[in-house]
Amino acid sequence: MAQTIWFDVTGICNWNGPPVGFVRAELETARHLLLEFNGKTCFCRYDSTRDAHLEVFHKDIEIYIRRLDTYTEGSASSLSTGVGLRLKHFIKRMVQYLPERPQHTIIRSLRRCRLILRKAKMMIARLLSRGLALFRLPAGSIERRLERGDVYITLRLDFESNIFSDMYAIKERTGIKVVGMCHDLIPVKFPHFLEIDYSQIFSCFIIDMARCADKILCNSRNTFRDLEEFLSTVNVHCPPLEVIRLGADIGAQMGTIGEQVRNICRVPYILFVSNIERRKNHEILHRAYKKLAETGQRDLPRLVFVGRPGWSFDYIYSNIRLDQSINGLILTLKYVNDSELCSLYRHALFTVYPSLYEGWGLPVAESLARGKFCIASSTSSLPEVGGDFVEYLDPSDLPLWVDRLAYYFDNPEVVRDWEENIQSHYRPPTWVETTRAIVNHALSL
Repeated sequence: MAQTIWFDVTGICNWNGPPVGFVRAELETARHLLLEFNGKTCFCRYDSTRDAHLEVFHKDIEIYIRRLDTYTEGSASSLSTGVGLRLKHFIKRMVQYLPERPQHTIIRSLRRCRLILRKAKMMIARLLSRGLALFRLPAGSIERRLERGDVYITLRLDFESNIFSDMYAIKERTGIKVVGMCHDLIPVKFPHFLEIDYSQIFSCFIIDMARCADKILCNSRNTFRDLEEFLSTVNVHCPPLEVIRLGADIGAQMGTIGEQVRNICRVPYILFVSNIERRKNHEILHRAYKKLAETGQRDLPRLVFVGRPGWSFDYIYSNIRLDQSINGLILTLKYVNDSELCSLYRHALFTVYPSLYEGWGLPVAESLARGKFCIASSTSSLPEVGGDFVEYLDPSDLPLWVDRLAYYFDNPEVVRDWEENIQSHYRPPTWVETTRAIVNHALSL
């Protein structure tokens, strides 16, 4: 039986912006660990400069949680100020005057340079740290407090860090147990979805996780199958795998709703919540709206994209901004807080999610949890998320998307029928249930 659960909160300690993806999972799990398992849980973060896991005290975790709960655009320093950001914007302004192909080449090269510089900085910091700490552990290292039977849990999929290499050495010395989580294997299965080929570094990360972890949690049966297949292919022992269902309730909603969001909620719109990048397939919605606008047969509701800029964001955004045929029908909100997100879900006609591939697909569950009908892609894990409460379409079939969007625009009573069924029969998963499942799996080791 575990004596203490050590939960890794590196993601929420370092995150600047509204919580998404694994940061959302880490945030909500930390929140409920504090509420329900306070006496049994300690927290830690991985410090790459010292190559060590450091303790984070409960009062500090509460501050980090409150910071994300009350996030407003511009509140995060790395997004709002600093020489680095001004330089980034200056370079973007300069390259936009070049032809499209050189633009993308320059941007890709700069991103590769940024990755190389980040790696070099981490390596130098680690060498200095190890040189200074040959005879002592770094101050605050959790290794001073670990006891045999303790369990370390991380929900991160930060493949650029060295967490499992460091944790494997700690595990060997202390006899603790380790629980990891796999959210997806997209960099290995679909490296072309990213602008940089991360397949090798991501493969090494997953292999390190498998060798270190006593159990790996998967966010869907689809991810379970992908992970099992990958480890078999590389001939690495697969530790016990468990599927847990992620919660769909959204935070404490302590932020304020800005004027821009309030104005959007006053007019008809459909909603797509997702990082804005190639894999999420914003392009098919753009092309579908272009086709619908060209017919001139109906007044189209706005299409609202909500999400952080991701891979190929500049290309996607410029295509929409410069397309005169859609005439302002598509709006992009890069950053919204939880209060604004809930308001956008509540007032939407319905939601869409045409992603090409997902490990889970949290926005589909969030839409259903708010009683909203969703049209989603038929790929990967999405049918697991939505069950019989979602209409699924081939993410590459443009005529089908055009036809089904037009159908629901012209038949709002059908949307209401879907919503009545969702509200009557759909049972949304909660983050407290997710947290309890994680703890139960940890305590069973």
